[in-house]
This record gives sequence, C-alpha cells and structure tokens, in this order.
Amino acid sequence: MSYFGDLIASVALPILILTVTGSGFLMGLVGALEVAPLFIVGLPAGVWVDRRNLAVE
Repeated sequence: MSYFGDLIASVALPILILTVTGSGFLMGLVGALEVAPLFIVGLPAGVWVDRRNLAVE
C-alpha cells in the first residue's frame, strides 16, 4: 500500500506545484528531485553489491 501512495504522490506533487506556481520549470525540478536520490544512492549501491563476492550455496 505504501508503494501505491508513493506513486500517487509522485504524480500529485508536481501537479500541485504547477497549479500553485504556474511554473513548468518548478514542476520539472520537483520531479527531478524526486528521482535524484535513486541515482545518487542506487547506482553506487548497485556497484557495491555487484563487487561483493558472496557464494550462495
């Protein structure tokens, strides 16, 4: 259920910003800032996990 709420928020927040400010730039900035942590944390974490040599038996 939390994932569904996150999806709704990721759509609703940029629309709210556009409605309140009328700025497409700010709407895009909010959208980009929502995704930025995925790249900042996710990419290095993926490399770190791939480099670990865990033998699963």
